[in-house]
Amino acid sequence: MPGGSSKGGKVSKGKNDAPAPAGVLQRGVWSVDRNDRNGLKYDDAEASIKAITPSGEFNADYSSFCEVLNLVPHPQMVLNPVEPAPKPPPIEGATPAEDNEPAAMIRVKNTTIDLGSRTAFFCALPTSTTCTDLCFYNAALSPSMISELAGLLEQTNVARVRIEYNFRSGAEAMDVGSEEAKGGGDGRG
Repeated sequence: MPGGSSKGGKVSKGKNDAPAPAGVLQRGVWSVDRNDRNGLKYDDAEASIKAITPSGEFNADYSSFCEVLNLVPHPQMVLNPVEPAPKPPPIEGATPAEDNEPAAMIRVKNTTIDLGSRTAFFCALPTSTTCTDLCFYNAALSPSMISELAGLLEQTNVARVRIEYNFRSGAEAMDVGSEEAKGGGDGRG
């Protein structure tokens, strides 16, 4: 991450980092409220977003989009390599099965995804050359986010998506008063 390293959602400053100029928000600990309060809308940062040259590496690209959108990166929006499961010995005379093991996965568990992180995620996912799996467990995805994610998948290398225990209550379950009402229904903040 530019300007420091990230561990557990916190950003540590490098020893050569100068203090941020006045008016520039210091990166800090991720929270929905912090990102919703200080993050830029997609339309306000569109030129800067389009100026980013993707590297093909999800974590670097996601961090770049977060920086342009004035966000602290969501601590679980990280592409992790998946250790391959041990394979049984081949059966003599059998045709080898297709390798359906995930190469790299983004796993979001037991958290909420703020609108800015959603925007940065949707910008970075198509740039990733290695992400094969997405797993959202108890992430309270809205119907609009699920729909937009489904539409985005053909532009990615993602082969499998798991959405488990996607609990939403009350008005949130119907998207009433959620992203669309706040002007973020297109997934771009």
